[in-house]
Amino acid sequence: MDLIYMNPQRQDVGVLQNYKLDLAYGCDENDFELAVSMKNHVCAAGFFLYIEGTEYGGIIRKIRVKTEEEEIIYGGDTWHGILGKKILEPDADKDYLVCSGEAHAIIARLLQRCGLSDLFRASAEYSGLIIKSYKMNRYISLYDGIRKMLDTADAKLKILVLFLQHPAAEVEILVQIEIEIRIERRLACQLALSIPVIPADVPTRITTVEVGADIIWDVGDDQLRRWDPVFFIILHRIPV
Repeated sequence: MDLIYMNPQRQDVGVLQNYKLDLAYGCDENDFELAVSMKNHVCAAGFFLYIEGTEYGGIIRKIRVKTEEEEIIYGGDTWHGILGKKILEPDADKDYLVCSGEAHAIIARLLQRCGLSDLFRASAEYSGLIIKSYKMNRYISLYDGIRKMLDTADAKLKILVLFLQHPAAEVEILVQIEIEIRIERRLACQLALSIPVIPADVPTRITTVEVGADIIWDVGDDQLRRWDPVFFIILHRIPV
């Protein structure tokens, strides 16, 4: 997967070579460190990094040198970390910030409220999730606020890096990056019916009901990725 770096105007500059990327995600740490050799030192503070179609990336905040290893270390905030640096405050005449409406529309308003709508955008798709009078904690980070709000609707935050292409000339293409925030259901339920070679006109009865959970693994791009658990119900039938 190509790790692309952009200037502060979010224009693609190039692809980093021979790097070591360490990203941390969680409630308390949403940052990264990227190590490159001194000869591959091409970024500056304020540059962005991303892997297209994934949540991996962020903004470089600081740069340090490891002289003995002849390495440059870029450190910064992931996309989640950028959201985490913004604080949601109630309006001046209110004790709490209360959110109601369709989930994507709420996220769009919160991004605008925190001054991040030039970098992030909420999905325009209808999420199917309606939030009713959710009361944010006072002075909570934007990341934690959205995450806790979605928890109440059994949903979670998903961040993807997508292209928005704008032709600047016949040959040259100016590519800017945005973050699309979508809602995805945390748990899925599958119903499977197991009928081993029994004609449709033969009466059957249920002998056992199997309920369980499985973890979905996806192999791609030379990596093994873990997805959310999928709960299943299997009905076993035999002829009567």
